[in-house]
Amino acid sequence: MLKQRILTAIVLLALLIPALWMDAQAPFALLSLLMIGAAGWEWARLNALPGLAALQGGAGRVHLTSLAETAVKELMTRPLEHLLKNPRLLHHATVVAGCGGGEDIQQVLPVLLETAPRLILDADALNAVARDDSLRHALKERHQHDMATILTPHPLEAARLLGHWEAHEVQANRIEAATHLAHALNCVVVLKGSGSIVTTPGHLAMLHPVGNVSLATPGSGDVLAGFMGGLWSQLAHLEPQAAHVDSARQAAHTAVHWHGLSAERLSPRGEVLRAETLARQLILPPFDLDEPFPAQPLRREHVGP
Repeated sequence: MLKQRILTAIVLLALLIPALWMDAQAPFALLSLLMIGAAGWEWARLNALPGLAALQGGAGRVHLTSLAETAVKELMTRPLEHLLKNPRLLHHATVVAGCGGGEDIQQVLPVLLETAPRLILDADALNAVARDDSLRHALKERHQHDMATILTPHPLEAARLLGHWEAHEVQANRIEAATHLAHALNCVVVLKGSGSIVTTPGHLAMLHPVGNVSLATPGSGDVLAGFMGGLWSQLAHLEPQAAHVDSARQAAHTAVHWHGLSAERLSPRGEVLRAETLARQLILPPFDLDEPFPAQPLRREHVGP
């Protein structure tokens, strides 16, 4: 007989303040996760992974709001209501949403899509957009208000967003799928998998031939999303006048490359690599916006959908 499951909503909102600039004007980076799970599961510890990765990405402090305690001492707590009732925090935030949360993340997304200038959508947030036309429309229109979005789907999530695709079709046509999705939703797209593809409307799709099988472990995608959020926060501070989509593209390329390179260095032969180990030992790259992306440009005909 199955034990009765007591569903516990865990909302994690991590306030990431860049370590080198603690002045009052420094932009915030907000890491948002919403998760539902059975009582007794270590959801708080699981969802600390993006927070740890964000610290490695350059965040000075990470504040979480949760109904459960976290075992990670580096992560501090803050009431959820405080953040949601202070829109100025969201107005200057970099938000990562969807690393867990199930269907309940759908309730938070309208506010985030309307408010956060820099938004990364992963996992459950992507699935919520795929099944809700109003969220899809709000996402597509964000670029008209100088707000940028990075999507980080694996092939199945990409297929759901594309509509009439199957996961195996995405996998067989990765460049076409990523490019079509980027143009359809006006977003930077990181199509995860062996040889992650990063593409932005109007730019060449680019392949990152880094990483190995050690990344095929639960939590590694959460680590990438958190790391990307921390990097994007730093880039937005370094180039405050730059368009958000430009820093989004830079953050996506940089995070994918160094996330993969970190895995190669920690697990050179593809040995088992725990996501927490990866999160704590990510390599932080130098911030030089003039450096070329460490990726391979794909054929020019893939610029358009």
